[in-house]
Amino acid sequence: MDVFGDTDGGLNALLVTLVAVPVGVLVLAVIILAAGRGEPDTTGRRAFAVYLAAVNFVAIFTLVFGSFAAVQSLADLVVDGRSEDAAVRGAVQAGLIVGAAVVVLVFHARRRRELQADDVFERGGPAWRIDRAYLYAVCFVAVLVALFALGVGAYGVFRTLAPGVTGVFTPRHLERQEGVAQLISLAWLGLAALYVFLRAWREVGTDAA
Repeated sequence: MDVFGDTDGGLNALLVTLVAVPVGVLVLAVIILAAGRGEPDTTGRRAFAVYLAAVNFVAIFTLVFGSFAAVQSLADLVVDGRSEDAAVRGAVQAGLIVGAAVVVLVFHARRRRELQADDVFERGGPAWRIDRAYLYAVCFVAVLVALFALGVGAYGVFRTLAPGVTGVFTPRHLERQEGVAQLISLAWLGLAALYVFLRAWREVGTDAA
């Protein structure tokens, strides 16, 4: 499915998808390094906190983008002429990635809760600061993804309502179907990213209170 209805738009969508998580990992690394501030780790839990932050971060956004890929493949079924077998294959492949991400995330989220319940996880301590850095990095990337997805997804509404304007060289019924598919998949991505943001932001707010 071409996200924007043209080749350049599709490449831009792929570029954003591929760049978002690596940028987030870079931001997470920078924030974690700043959070450490060279102070001695008397608890010995800093490295474990860094590990949990990195793995949970990657697992969360692998889950988000994997589910987006699955929905995008299934959304292609509404477009005439698209291969049903290819759509199912894509959905299954993405579903397997989502399943693996869920397993990794559930395991490491439990380890993170155990760390938070540990006596060494005190406010202002190394592990606590790294955990805060992780939450803010999640919020940062989730906001970027949600803005992109919901903004571009809204263009799918325009394609559906005015196919003669957006699809100059495409039959109107086909352009309208592609607009619906675009709206479905990117709305899912945007809402998933927004949910991740709200969960992380609520946790930050709860801790601050």
